[in-house]
Amino acid sequence: MSNSLISSIPKLKGRENYEDWAFAVENFLILEGVQQCIKSEGDTNDLKAKAKIILTIDPSLYVHIKNELTAKGLWTKLKKLFDDNGFTRRIGLLRNLISIRGENCESMSQYVTSLLETSQRLNNTGFKISDEWIGSLLLAGLSKKFEPMIMAVEHSGIELTADAIKSKLLDMEDGSEVRSGSTQNAFATKHKKQTSVSNVKSNVANVRCYKCKQLGHYMNKCSENTNNTQKKKEFNAFSAVFLSGSFSQTDWYVDSGASCHLTSKKDWFTKTSKQQVDKIVIADKSAIPVQGCGDIQITTVVGDIEYEIPVKEVL
Repeated sequence: MSNSLISSIPKLKGRENYEDWAFAVENFLILEGVQQCIKSEGDTNDLKAKAKIILTIDPSLYVHIKNELTAKGLWTKLKKLFDDNGFTRRIGLLRNLISIRGENCESMSQYVTSLLETSQRLNNTGFKISDEWIGSLLLAGLSKKFEPMIMAVEHSGIELTADAIKSKLLDMEDGSEVRSGSTQNAFATKHKKQTSVSNVKSNVANVRCYKCKQLGHYMNKCSENTNNTQKKKEFNAFSAVFLSGSFSQTDWYVDSGASCHLTSKKDWFTKTSKQQVDKIVIADKSAIPVQGCGDIQITTVVGDIEYEIPVKEVL
């Protein structure tokens, strides 16, 4: 067991991985029952603990520790050499923290993990970061396409903590993957190489259309769609959840799953536009007719400041 555990610990190479190394080795010594040797001298297991620590160090660093006689002395020497909690390290970690962006990560999980790990390392240097600030940074690093979700969080009244936002983002990633039926991540950052024409044709041959249930084409290429090209669009409308149980026709409700903006106040239109939709399919699968389309000017309040916001193509 001891040998397998040692092999799983990354070798100490210097300041760049000292923090992770120290965390892993300290827990390894706890499992071995010799963790007291790095805190005090004179223990009977001192040489054993010292040998275990040395086995986790890159040989290029031996020159710095050959004169250390005890496990505690060895541990203290390595800490003095490589545990950089100074101003320069803090600034470097802070710079890394505020530069983490979701679009630069392969997945939502990687984005969340990178930001939380960097925050923890910065905390370990003595630069304290509040939980609310970490939660805010998780939202700040998202691209503009997540603005509806951020607005929903703002109006939901949930506590802005790292755990709350982390759970929200990871749940959203899992949900989007299930709904889309694909394994694509929430952040599309890597461009896949183009597939050859022959591979595309062979893959399409095994594709089943969701529209007509026949093999050989995707639904967007289905011949049944050509019969509907002259028809106007049909949108879905998803109801927002009202936790209070009340509803007002003069208020606006944020629904990140809706396909379009809806209002029952046609007299609010500042300008009408060409109607592209005949009907709306609502939550119970029934259809209601669309009476018109136009632009509306709404007022929203942030703090003590009012903002006039134009909303276009409201049905």
